[in-house]
Amino acid sequence: MKFLPKDKNLIEHYRKSPAFTAADLILAALIVFAVTVCVTYLFPTESAAAAYVYVNGKEVAVYSLDTDREIPLAEGKVLLTVSDGAVAITENDCPNGICLKTGFISRAGERIVCVPNKIVVVLRSFDGSGIYVTGGGGS
Repeated sequence: MKFLPKDKNLIEHYRKSPAFTAADLILAALIVFAVTVCVTYLFPTESAAAAYVYVNGKEVAVYSLDTDREIPLAEGKVLLTVSDGAVAITENDCPNGICLKTGFISRAGERIVCVPNKIVVVLRSFDGSGIYVTGGGGS
């Protein structure tokens, strides 16, 4: 196998040149911007119409997001709050409180999960035909 002779000037040229130029960075920024715009317009998220509440894997209730209310769950240990078309778990006695940190959700397909209390809240949209549509994989 024959190797090409090393051109010392060529090697020095590549050692001295910067890894990225300003044009490379501008091109990368434009690509990220274009992908973000495409994803936003190709996969729009819908506002949810209802919150489906599951306890121990079984659907126990469906709440419209049109009416503000507070709903006690898990024998009063968890408080589900519906406000301004969004839902959140606002009180909970679990050790990590991850479901509390999720905050208010309002888009179809979003979920709140409380593992210690085995509660899952899934938001679904209403497509106008009387059928609730699961956004993002469903359950």
